[in-house]
Amino acid sequence: MLIMKKYLPTLLLLFTLNAHADLESANKNYDAKNYSAALSEYRLLAKSGNARAQDSLGRMYSNGDGVAKDFKEAVKWYRLAADQGNASAQ
Repeated sequence: MLIMKKYLPTLLLLFTLNAHADLESANKNYDAKNYSAALSEYRLLAKSGNARAQDSLGRMYSNGDGVAKDFKEAVKWYRLAADQGNASAQ
């Protein structure tokens, strides 16, 4: 138990940095109009609870970026992000 207390902050930091790196990659793919890669990366992050990825998925579905426009799906992702306090989704 002592070992877990000692290393838990480090593990959490590594997980956070890894999630940030994945979000960066997704954003780069989105900006490069590589929507299929961005969609895949955003979806993985969004399903794990990443509010920024959820907001980005909402944007993709509302704009039809690499997917068919689907406002119901967009609202689903925007709502999940908004519930976590994501201002853009709100």
